[in-house]
Amino acid sequence: ESLRAADRDAELVRRAQGGDKSAFADIYRLHAAAVHRRIARIVGRTHEVEDLMQRTFLEAFRSLARFRAEASFATWLQQIAIHVTMASLRGATLMMCAKWARSLMFQATNKSSAASEAMGR
Repeated sequence: ESLRAADRDAELVRRAQGGDKSAFADIYRLHAAAVHRRIARIVGRTHEVEDLMQRTFLEAFRSLARFRAEASFATWLQQIAIHVTMASLRGATLMMCAKWARSLMFQATNKSSAASEAMGR
């Protein structure tokens, strides 16, 4: 990231932290493509990227007051994108596991019921 971009980001962040909504809109405009690429590389499924981008920028907006410029704003935003994306993937994995477990329990219950009926005849 160039010094000029870092200075521009610092100014936009300062304004956005002060409540300037147009500054955050500029932040989105300037960083959306890079965030999109980062998320797309992780999920590989383009239909999820827009939702994850929205979550990323919402989290960045909510966390903006805590941004301390210890890293560049672009790096901080990329870390949020990674965190949001990985949390989403973990949630999707847990949902798949829960569905699989319910399916196994349903199959086991049906087999048990069928065996009981067969023995009762």
